[in-house]
Amino acid sequence: MPSHVDDVDLAIIGRLQTDGRASVKSMSDEIGLSEATIRKRLGRLLGEGLIQIAAIPNARGAGQTIMAMANIRAKGDVEALGREIAAWPETSWVALGAGNVDLAVEMVCHGRDALQDVVKRIQALDGVTHLQTFVYLKTLKQEYFGPLTRSQ
Repeated sequence: MPSHVDDVDLAIIGRLQTDGRASVKSMSDEIGLSEATIRKRLGRLLGEGLIQIAAIPNARGAGQTIMAMANIRAKGDVEALGREIAAWPETSWVALGAGNVDLAVEMVCHGRDALQDVVKRIQALDGVTHLQTFVYLKTLKQEYFGPLTRSQ
């Protein structure tokens, strides 16, 4: 079970959200604690799975010019259906939902033909009863992990 997240952990996380390549030294200087303390805290945050440090490609910069969302209503084992779709290389995000949407799927495709192919594959899956898609015209905000809050 993850341990307590305090203000120091949040400062480390916030700094890494700004610059994932920030050095332990620079974080130590900014936060006002020793490098050993920052290194230990960072190791714990990583080890407990509270944070990940990863390179996130810019899909548009990589030539994958179409991003779209699919909202799916389904019957049967919706989580198994979501896991199947999540294994596809074109899907960047898959979530179970409640209410009018059973699955929300974000897709990044190399052009319209590739997007059309993914949509056809979703429609052909057993259990899909309704599919609504929309193409992103412009992304105004994109954050991968919202700010954590301090544990109580």
